[in-house]
Amino acid sequence: MVKKLLIALLLLNIFDGVATYFGLHFQLINEGNPLMKSLYETSPALFLLFKLGVSAILLFFIKNNLKLKSALLKVVCLTAVCGYSLVTFLHIYWIYYYLN
Repeated sequence: MVKKLLIALLLLNIFDGVATYFGLHFQLINEGNPLMKSLYETSPALFLLFKLGVSAILLFFIKNNLKLKSALLKVVCLTAVCGYSLVTFLHIYWIYYYLN
């Protein structure tokens, strides 16, 4: 189950990074996460590098098929997937709004 959650996190993180970058670049949205806002304001490349780093770590865990069976890890992953899913719906909303 953890592997599936990590794959979902990987995909959601990539989508979030790309959508957020373009939304910020074209001034269509504001970044709500203070850490990511600070990274983007420092350098958009740093923002993307951080998102890429998170994706690389997730991919490492997925590819190496690590036996991650901690109940706490499952809860953390599930919470993160739920949070990222909400953010993804917000991205889809503004993308739809600005394209129509």
